Amino acid sequence: MWIAPLSWAELRAVDRWSHGLWCLAAFGLPLGTAPAVLFSGLAVLVSAWSWVSAKTHSPDLWQDWWQAWRASPSSLRALVWGCLILFVWLSLSAWWSIAPTSDLQESWSRYRRLLYVPFALWGLWLGLRAGGSGRDWLFWFALGASLSAVVSWLAYWGWTGAWFGSGAGQAGAWVWAGQKIVSFPAASNPAFGHSHIATGAFLVIAANAWLMLTRVSWPGLAAAAFTATPVLLMQGRTGYVLLLVSTVAWFGLGLVCVWRLWRGGRGAKVGTDTGTGAGTGTGPGAVAMRGLAGLLVVLTWLQTSPHLQWRSQQAAAEVQGYVQTQPTTPVTSQGIRLAFWQAGLEMTAASASRLVFGLGVGGYAQGYQALRGQPAPEGSGQPHSEYMALLVQAGLVGLGLWLWIWVSALRLAWSSVNASIPLRQFHRSPHLTRFGLLLMLGLLLLDAGFNSVLWNVEEGHLLVLVWAGLAAWCLAYGRPAPDHAKRGLIQAC
Repeated sequence: MWIAPLSWAELRAVDRWSHGLWCLAAFGLPLGTAPAVLFSGLAVLVSAWSWVSAKTHSPDLWQDWWQAWRASPSSLRALVWGCLILFVWLSLSAWWSIAPTSDLQESWSRYRRLLYVPFALWGLWLGLRAGGSGRDWLFWFALGASLSAVVSWLAYWGWTGAWFGSGAGQAGAWVWAGQKIVSFPAASNPAFGHSHIATGAFLVIAANAWLMLTRVSWPGLAAAAFTATPVLLMQGRTGYVLLLVSTVAWFGLGLVCVWRLWRGGRGAKVGTDTGTGAGTGTGPGAVAMRGLAGLLVVLTWLQTSPHLQWRSQQAAAEVQGYVQTQPTTPVTSQGIRLAFWQAGLEMTAASASRLVFGLGVGGYAQGYQALRGQPAPEGSGQPHSEYMALLVQAGLVGLGLWLWIWVSALRLAWSSVNASIPLRQFHRSPHLTRFGLLLMLGLLLLDAGFNSVLWNVEEGHLLVLVWAGLAAWCLAYGRPAPDHAKRGLIQAC
């Protein structure tokens, strides 16, 4: 073989490199497209090299992997196979695609990130074997998002113009700060790293990650508030919805904790840790009080944010006008989405074959022009909804595979912690982990309804990391670590 055998020490180094590169990809993702593409590409190469080396020259490592894979939950294998089968189906749809060659190639290349999932799973699993933590990738993503929030604050104060060239952001820009939108100056839309839409979603998800990683401690709540607040200073759009949903969810968690304790006869005063591990600061009363504080802050910001008020008024007028008159030239993103979704339903309902198999990868733009007699608004090649995008391009088969992936991920998150812990102690770390993972997946599912998250470069990389990180977490914790790891993987959580 052209690959030389690797010693045990060299394999450990490759394990750490693979794990570290995926963590760097998670860290760089909120900061711009360039670091995400660079580090994820390098991580795929190192993971592939490690996989081939293990297959050919490290039978013990390969046996450990195979045993862990066979012993893994069926939902984990369904998640990985679902990603691969969806990519294969989208590739096969190129045979009947109505898209021009250039649009077909571009659209197909956007879905290649589905192939990253098994490589990321392998690389993160190797890192866990080498002594890494199952939360490393999530911590680095939250840290990168917090750095993005720092620059967003600086852009809001007008301190980034000389550094990042604040102004009207270009559609293909890799990094910008303070994008100018409509009548708002650049400093009034302080999105850093990506467009304000992707940045808003990243900051909210990172804020939830801080709460989960710190078990809703006061420092974690402060980090979450600092990270999420720029969403209300910019044109957050989908970020507004995600922020409100996540805040209500965490507050609801605190109420569930208190209610379960009182119902069980182990009443604790609100704001205390009585009966729940006093001194830890993570009792159900404390969780409820922190959730209430966060909810009040978010509601206050939502009521006073000029961006949200302006955007809400525009959205309400656009939706009302669209329902009444169905204009052919929408103005706001809400009206554009309604036009996209209606056109998508009409395209797929035109024939049974289109409904089942779709128009082929990249076929949305061509189908829209054929249906409406004009190009899609803003020249978009996707309908700003991943569900509609897959339905139009891959039919019910593709949409079914997409939902299969998500059902598998939700089942995997639900089974990722020890279910024997009483529900009245829901505030404790394992149940917080389950709640945080389920909420993160729920926010991404909601985001997919308003944005083509798999089509977009930014959200596409985040999906890969979330799916692979969740799978690696459960794959590794399902059995003890090898003897040479010198620690049980369950201790890494």
